[in-house]
Amino acid sequence: MAAMSVSGRLLLILPILACACLGDSSDLAKELGAVLQVRTLNNAQVQYYSQSGKYASKLAELGPAGADLIPAELASGTKGGYRFTLAGGGEKYTIHADPVENPKERRFFFSDESAVIRQSRGAPATARSSEVA
Repeated sequence: MAAMSVSGRLLLILPILACACLGDSSDLAKELGAVLQVRTLNNAQVQYYSQSGKYASKLAELGPAGADLIPAELASGTKGGYRFTLAGGGEKYTIHADPVENPKERRFFFSDESAVIRQSRGAPATARSSEVA
């Protein structure tokens, strides 16, 4: 068997590396999307509070069937590979964004009335988790 040149080896390795990078970028894109959706929910909560004097206690209250501050898909609780939950009401609320697939490899997100978005890899994020940079 003839020895393969360095450039020949690179041609074999490059598609493998490209696939690995695309997988990472897809996860990163989903995580970025989740952060943006949490930000959208925080903004909707501020607007809801200014209109009603309290925070919404569930996603549906912010959606088209309620105050119409967020899109229907987000109000349904699942968007972009993440499951979103909203709890609380009155003067406080919490938002969780948990990955639907590969939870041990992906980041979880959390926010509350402080509007600070927090993250944790492989486990649900809490108020004590590190802040998203």
